[in-house]
Amino acid sequence: MQSGSGSWSQNLDIVTGEDLNKKIADDFLNDYQFYKDISDKLNLAASNDNAVNVGIMEQLKSLSQTVHALKTGQPLSHAKEAIRSDVDRPDYKPLPEDPNKFALVIGISKYRDIPEAQFAERDAKAMKAHLMALGYPEENIITLTGDHATKSSLVDKIERWLPMNIGPKSTVFVYYSGHGAPDPVSKQAYLVPWDGEPGELAGTALPLSQFYADLNKLPAKRVLVALDSCFSGAGGRSVLARGARPLVVQVSNDVPSNGKLIVFSASKGDQISGTVEKEGHGAFTYYFLKGLNGAGMSEHRKGHVTVGSLYHYLAPMVDAAAHRQERSQNPELLPRSDSGSPYVLR
Repeated sequence: MQSGSGSWSQNLDIVTGEDLNKKIADDFLNDYQFYKDISDKLNLAASNDNAVNVGIMEQLKSLSQTVHALKTGQPLSHAKEAIRSDVDRPDYKPLPEDPNKFALVIGISKYRDIPEAQFAERDAKAMKAHLMALGYPEENIITLTGDHATKSSLVDKIERWLPMNIGPKSTVFVYYSGHGAPDPVSKQAYLVPWDGEPGELAGTALPLSQFYADLNKLPAKRVLVALDSCFSGAGGRSVLARGARPLVVQVSNDVPSNGKLIVFSASKGDQISGTVEKEGHGAFTYYFLKGLNGAGMSEHRKGHVTVGSLYHYLAPMVDAAAHRQERSQNPELLPRSDSGSPYVLR
């Protein structure tokens, strides 16, 4: 199949049919970037010109769904099926809104220049739904997804918006789903925003140690963090600069131990954080939310889910899911002294 402005509409009619054979599928994937560029241009035009051909827009949407089906090995008849999970919505009675609860929710699936972090934005959407059920008022939740999750936006919300709005009675919840990256020289871990560059981490990404330090100095009573990311550079939700090799040593992942900051991390520093494909979520996020839905109930605080009980539920579940994919993934609760924390989440 040849890409070209004079034949793309005819090619589009061919590739969106249900009778794609292997050869067409291969050609189709090779030309994916070409069609994506066209889609971006049409979306831009649609925002300025109501006369854009709606039929072509619908074809391009179908094309995107078919590309995803081909790349993930799904039957084409299922290309348009939406993934649904039992954790997408809370399965418990909502708590009353608490004006002292604030949250920052970050999910980045598609990046500007690096590979996709699969399901990260679905993770963020589900997490926000659960936070609202846990009594976080919607107006107190900032959600940054896709190209809204730039480095400048993340820094602004952490260094300006949160300090401006919270107080000494506040509980802050910060969630991140997306890529992490290691610096092969310093072994420092970074969170990668939408516009991050693995080859220029110091200037384009957020050092994890600084992220923790900034959250720890917030004038809040308590700060809870959940990270569905990893920092080994070996795949999953981590990336490396081109030509670099995955680290074989553990990345520093230290958390201040003054009692204010509690961190759920999806994996150890030298591991991959994977997904539960059929649920459409990161494995860590899926079992975190399943625990909130009731599977992580405390044996000591009947009818409640605590930090400690949630961790003791999700850690073995995530590890078992990873073993089924022939890898290891061991979530951590940091500082480690908090693994029995009685703090009630719901």
